[in-house]
Amino acid sequence: MKAKKYSSFEEIDKDLKILKLKKDIAVWELKNNYQRMQNYFTPQNILQSILTNFTNKKTSRTLLKVASSILLGYLTKRILKRKKL
Repeated sequence: MKAKKYSSFEEIDKDLKILKLKKDIAVWELKNNYQRMQNYFTPQNILQSILTNFTNKKTSRTLLKVASSILLGYLTKRILKRKKL
């Protein structure tokens, strides 16, 4: 990268302001992307994506039924354990 030669402090200040704005934009984009990823990877969104993909195929429906019965069995056992304690 070539070193830029400045002839005045105004040119330096202008470039510094531009660099600061670029940095601020990059930080904002990073925060925004992080927030979107957090929202996307919630259990509800993940389950919804899985269900959407699985309900489009016949074999996937069978798999969905099996997975839901396993989940239901797990939740039932968990509830019964809490009642015993």
